[in-house]
Amino acid sequence: LEIKFIEISGDIPMDLRSEFINKFNNSLDFTVCILSSTCSAEGINLVAANNVILYEPYWNETQIKQLQDRTHRIGQTKEVNVYKLRMANSIEDALFEMTKEKKELTDNLFSDKFYSDESQVTFLKSIKLLFRE
Repeated sequence: LEIKFIEISGDIPMDLRSEFINKFNNSLDFTVCILSSTCSAEGINLVAANNVILYEPYWNETQIKQLQDRTHRIGQTKEVNVYKLRMANSIEDALFEMTKEKKELTDNLFSDKFYSDESQVTFLKSIKLLFRE
C-alpha cells in the first residue's frame, strides 16, 4: 500500500508550502500531511484533514495548539480528532509535566488566583525549574 504524503518543516519556503497545502486540500491522492513543530502556523489551512497526531514533544503548548488548530478552520466539514503520542518513562514525561505546569502558571498569571501566596510560591518554583542545572 502506497501512502502519498506532504511534509512541511520550518525550512520550507512559503511558496512551496502553499503549493503543498493546495495539493493536500484539493487532491484525494494525498492522505497524510506531516507538519514539524518547527514550522510556523502562518499560511497553514488543512481543512481536508480530520485527524491530527502529535508525535513530536515540544515545550511550547501554544505552538502545539496552533498546529492542532490548522484543521479547525473555516471550511472544515468533518469532526476533528487530536491524538498526542508520548513515550512512557522517557524524557517526554518530564517535558509533558513541564508543559502542563507552564500552562497552569500562565492560566493563573492572568487570574485572581495568582495573587494568593500559594500561587506565588508555585510561580517561584516554576521559575527555578527553568534554570535547573
